[in-house]
Amino acid sequence: MNWKNLADNVFYADNVFDKNTLTITWYDIFHGKWEYKNMSGNSGDFNRFWLQELSEEHKNYFKHITNNKIIRAYANGQTLTQYSSFHADDGDWTYLIYCDPNWTMDDGGGTEFSIGDSNTVVTYPVFNRVLKFKAGISHRALPNIKQGSFRVTVALKTNEA
Repeated sequence: MNWKNLADNVFYADNVFDKNTLTITWYDIFHGKWEYKNMSGNSGDFNRFWLQELSEEHKNYFKHITNNKIIRAYANGQTLTQYSSFHADDGDWTYLIYCDPNWTMDDGGGTEFSIGDSNTVVTYPVFNRVLKFKAGISHRALPNIKQGSFRVTVALKTNEA
């Protein structure tokens, strides 16, 4: 995979999956069973997200992007104005897959990384982009600003093999 450096220990790669298969997989996840329970951020942060644990079929589809051991795999969903506080993830590395073929930068929903001393860097949910970052890096989901939409990302939490 051709990883590009976004910031220290934050990388991205574009056009990782077959576009047609990724679109079908996104559609399947989009229409799956969602629960409004996932919390991200600091202790006491009540910013909730929509969550869907991935099926084994979906895990198998996404797992080729890493040689690490997947410890958790799920989809996050955000409706209008939902966002999270800065937080770190479990595990060693997180892989975040932007799989919505209809999303644009104008729709919001970017992922923001804290890179020290009140500086941040943001990447937006570009279809067929994968972010790879050290799980301990502070990050958050920015607000979805697209009326009538549901921003979906897939997260793989991994430990180094």
